[in-house]
Order: sequence, then C-alpha cells, then structure tokens
Amino acid sequence: MPFVNLEDIVNAIYEVQSDTQIYYYIPGERLVYVKNEVCNDPEFPRTFDVEDYAGDLIALPDQYERQDYRMMQDFIDEKADDQAADWLTNAIRGKGAFHRFKVTLERFDLLDDWYDYQERRYRELAVSWCEEYGLEYDTSFVIKDEEEDEEIVMPGNKVPAHILAIGRNNVQNLVFMRTAYSEELHRLNPDILVVDEEDSMDLLETYLDDNAQIYAVSDHGLFTGYIVCKEEKENVEILELYVRKEYRRKGLGSMLLKKAEELGTIYPRVFPAHDVMLAFLKANGYTTLRNIELSKPEQPSDKQPAYKIGKQEFTD
Repeated sequence: MPFVNLEDIVNAIYEVQSDTQIYYYIPGERLVYVKNEVCNDPEFPRTFDVEDYAGDLIALPDQYERQDYRMMQDFIDEKADDQAADWLTNAIRGKGAFHRFKVTLERFDLLDDWYDYQERRYRELAVSWCEEYGLEYDTSFVIKDEEEDEEIVMPGNKVPAHILAIGRNNVQNLVFMRTAYSEELHRLNPDILVVDEEDSMDLLETYLDDNAQIYAVSDHGLFTGYIVCKEEKENVEILELYVRKEYRRKGLGSMLLKKAEELGTIYPRVFPAHDVMLAFLKANGYTTLRNIELSKPEQPSDKQPAYKIGKQEFTD
C-alpha cells in the first residue's frame, strides 16, 4: 500500500492555487508540483499530459474541493457570536472577500481560532483524500532543533478508527483481506474454493457493479476490516464480513455491523460450523433463529449429525 505523511499533504493543500496543481507520485512516494503548466521535477518533462501517467499520479484536492468560501461560512455559523457573525457575513460578500474576512477576524480577536479551524478542515480533507485513493498515512511531523542542529520526528495526533465507503479508487486495498476471508471459509467448508488476489479483485468489482454497499474500517488509511451489504427492499443481506485477525476483539466488527444496520433490517446467513461468527452475532443481539437453509449433498455422506433443530438432526 502506498504510504504518505499527512503533514506533507496538509501543507500541499494550503499551497494549491488556480495556477498550481499538485500530484502525488506513487512510485516515488513524493509530491510533484506543476505551476502554470510547467513541472520542475527532473523525473518528468517540463510539460506533460497527466493521463500519460494514469495510475502513477494522483491529483491532490484543488481549490474547488478545498471549498474555502464554504469553510468561511461554516466558521461563522460555528464559532462567531451574533455581532461578529453579522460583520463576518457582510465581509465575505463580493470581490476581496478573503482579505476583508481576515481583517474582520482580527477586529473580533478570532484570527487564531480561524487558523486552527482552517487547519482542522484541511487535515480532514487530507485524510479523506488519502482514504479515497487507498493511501496509508502517518500523522507524525518534523521539528527543527536549532541548538542541536537536527530534525526531530514528533508523533502526531491519532485519527480514531472509523468507517468509510469503498469505491473504485480504493477497493483494491481490500483484495488481500478478501483472499484471507476465502481461506477461512474454506477451512470451515472445503467445498468453498480459495480464491487468489485477481479473482478477489474481480469479485469486489462485481459487488460494486451490482450496487452492493462496501464499507471498511480505516486505521490511518490501513483498512483493517470490511463488510459487503446488498439492499433488498427493506432488508439488508450481509454478503461478507471480515476483520483482520490481529485487529479482532477491538469492536471493529461491531462498528461494521452497526453501519449495515443503518441501511435496514439485517438477516445474516452463517455456516453452522462458523462458531466465531455465530458468537459475534449473538453478542450483537442476533439471538432469534428465523430461517434454515438446507441443501442436498451431491453424493451420500458418512458425516455424523452435528446439529439438532427441534427433533431433527443435520450435518454441516
């Protein structure tokens, strides 16, 4: 998975202007600046077509995505009292709005609050951008120790694990988990085939083509679990639910399940032998057995009955 420093992305978002485009170069794991359509990076021609580097260059959010004007309006709504809000609202009307806005912020001693608010919003935008393109990010930053003449890496603020929707740009980051999921299912039921990464990618893309909803848990851009849901009228079918082994028993599966529950009523289908999943669902309140799905074996089986429903016994 490509890796970026979040502080670098935040600082770059500040620098984006109408004449400046900034890209993240995946193979080189660095930012590439293009100003007035001219690139000064020695690895690239001075002028080039970005489409020639599709898959290698990812555009950072531009001025439109940065939404500075909307950000000023939101700051007024959230941070300003009535008097300051009236002045600031008038200040952002017409040409020269940004200059008047800052002058008015100084008048009401709100300039530092604005800078803190702006940095938080840019940081949120940087996080969203990283996750949209499947980039793992580090929140540390570097400070200069003038006395020792050295740079010191400082840990940044952790971003809490959270749920995000998966789309075309970042679905590839679920491939290895999807393959591991098939391996676990195969151990429970040998009739289920283990799939490789290519087949996993094809299946995930098929889910998206079929309008299934895919959500993942992000831990600083590292996807640690995912769920695939399909809405059927008012009900929701869970097609897949998986959490990396090293991240289990941390509540991530419950986070994913709650996200699916927002879509509608869920009726999970589970292999009878999947004790871990059954225990997980029971712990999350799924204690009523509603339906039983049976199949006829393709050939006679010598398995002993493993499950009893009422007076009837069944094998898995």
